[in-house]
Amino acid sequence: MKMLPGVQGKILDYLSDEEWHSASDVSRDVGVSPSTANKYLKEYLSTGLLIWKAVRPRRYLYKLARHSFREIPKKGSTREVRDKLVEALESAAKGRHYFDGVFAKYLYGLLDWYADVSLLQVEVAKSVFPRTSEALHSLFDCASVLPKGIGWGHINKALKRGPVVILGSDYDPKRASVENGIRVVKLEYFLADEFHENRREFAELYERARMRGVDEEKLHELIPALPEG
Repeated sequence: MKMLPGVQGKILDYLSDEEWHSASDVSRDVGVSPSTANKYLKEYLSTGLLIWKAVRPRRYLYKLARHSFREIPKKGSTREVRDKLVEALESAAKGRHYFDGVFAKYLYGLLDWYADVSLLQVEVAKSVFPRTSEALHSLFDCASVLPKGIGWGHINKALKRGPVVILGSDYDPKRASVENGIRVVKLEYFLADEFHENRREFAELYERARMRGVDEEKLHELIPALPEG
């Protein structure tokens, strides 16, 4: 591999043994600060140079995925990615997962997009997070798989190359539901999160949710100050 100059080249040279390494390994063995190691590891994840797996939530290992700096588009359609993702989740997470975020909004019919949704966020149980992170390596050719919390700058960079899957470990069984045959966060919990994060967006989603039959009694439990409609 033709290496980049400076710190970037040193980090990639270190990772070229194709073994799994943690950010602390990179920091210690390359001689850079932890923040610098994390900065470049996230950058390389978003551009598809690396793959990752979890030892536990927020403790990841990284490995070189390919020997080219060229930006390679991800070739999968949203439907293909979704189907592969659902299959991998059923095998690795054993049902302890649900879709959240933008894709949940899409599944509930609350999103006015005429194009495919290319950002899929899924939460799995902490106990299955490590093996699920490895199972999603099967999506490498058709989607970028990134850990939750990587930052929107990196997510947006990956989205320019194709579909993106965000994997988190905040699964809560009481929040799990099924919509259109896919496990998804319950509508009431989804709306409660929107209420606390984006009041303006919530108002529009709430009206649409009422039309499709949201459980308003449950929603009032989650949002005691819910405005009367």
